[in-house]
Amino acid sequence: MKETKVFLVPKVIGVFAFGLFVVALVHILDYRTTEELIRAFRGAENMQEVLLKLKDTESLLKDVQRSHRGYVISGEEDFLAPFHRAEKELPRLLEILEPHFDNHPGQQADLTMLKKLTARKIAYVRSSIALMKQGRREEAMNEVGMGKEKFDHLNLVLNRLQRKEEAHLQENRKEAEYSAAKNRTVVLVAATASILLLLLALRRITADVNRMQLLQTQLEEANYELGSFNEELLATNHTLNENEIRLMEAQQQLKLREQKLQEANLNMGKSHQDLEKANAELSTFSYSISHDLRAPLRAISGYSTILIEEFASSLGEEEKRLIDIIRINANRMGTLIHDLLEFAKFGKKAIHKRSFDMHYLVLQVLADKSLKKEAEVEVEPMEAAWGDAVLLRQVWENLISNAIKFSGRQETPRIRISYNRNGAKQVFCINDNGIGFDPAYSQELFQVFKRLHTDAAFEGTGAGLAIARRIVEAHAGEIWASAQPGEGATFCFSLPLEEE
Repeated sequence: MKETKVFLVPKVIGVFAFGLFVVALVHILDYRTTEELIRAFRGAENMQEVLLKLKDTESLLKDVQRSHRGYVISGEEDFLAPFHRAEKELPRLLEILEPHFDNHPGQQADLTMLKKLTARKIAYVRSSIALMKQGRREEAMNEVGMGKEKFDHLNLVLNRLQRKEEAHLQENRKEAEYSAAKNRTVVLVAATASILLLLLALRRITADVNRMQLLQTQLEEANYELGSFNEELLATNHTLNENEIRLMEAQQQLKLREQKLQEANLNMGKSHQDLEKANAELSTFSYSISHDLRAPLRAISGYSTILIEEFASSLGEEEKRLIDIIRINANRMGTLIHDLLEFAKFGKKAIHKRSFDMHYLVLQVLADKSLKKEAEVEVEPMEAAWGDAVLLRQVWENLISNAIKFSGRQETPRIRISYNRNGAKQVFCINDNGIGFDPAYSQELFQVFKRLHTDAAFEGTGAGLAIARRIVEAHAGEIWASAQPGEGATFCFSLPLEEE
């Protein structure tokens, strides 16, 4: 055990030393990439400052042009104020810009050209001002036209400088983005490698520690077994006697547990009765509440209809829209209450089972439904079924309505009703080529008022499948669904064969 401890110490030191090395390497790489980012951001700030200076230069040159034109046309000295300001500011701005282009010969040449053209432009304007003061206005007017050409040439050089600087700014931003991405990649890769290596080392160390603990435990158990062997031989007879006593006690405890189990069964039967009573009361309460809500909803719907029919001429478009919303929601609430009443009714309705022609029942339901002319409906032959034909008709009406609704948007809706016998059960299925649904929600479909789609997409309340489930389960059957989004859906239910 001492050798194992000595062996573990260098392992731990080596692991932590390597971890420190990786951390230091990550910090160094992060520092270098951060420096690159800082340089890139500083370069971007410098370029943005240059662009602002160029914009200021452009603005001052425009002031020179406008001041020149205004003074020559009007002869008013006030027009020369912008020129005098630009005359002072332009040389200063151009001098500030010059160091920024030291590393860009092309832009340096453009700046030199810009300085020469600016100086010529200012001298040209001064000459024109002098002609005006000498009373030679016609000559000054001619120079205004010639000055426009010089200004255009000047503006061309300035725009070229701006475009080049904007291109440099874009390159700088790309370099900054590349540096940032490189920084993230380096840190992520280094951190991931560090974590993996540390986890590997931890696994190795943990395995060694566990092996050491296992050896220690085995050694202690062996020593204990060796020391207690003789004592166990002496205590064997005494243990046998104690086991007999414990056996008798265990039998008594078993009898007590049997009595408690019987009492628990009695309590469970009473709890089941209480639960059935509570469910019946809840169903009656839901039926009563839903029935009482119908009267105020009829009043709301009726009064909103009167407002539309008798006072439409005095109502604005917004008032009509709001009344329509009231009517739509009142009708929707009426439908919900109707479905809730139906759901409660089927929970209380007695079942009268008999043998009947299920195939004929399905054909009757299909005849009552409005299907598209181009819809394809296939019904397989079915054997006679055993159950309440009235209630099972409601199951088929709900399932067929569901298939019609969700396949109605297809160019050619297809509905297939099939039948097979599985042992002591009959299985009935309806398949459509509608929109389908996510299989994860297959159980939620049969919960009351549970819907997977909004009213805007498909009308309904979500009670139809819940009613179908309640009727099928009342017949000791099962109901289920399967589908894939966009591939249609299949709903099936099973019924037991005729009871003997």
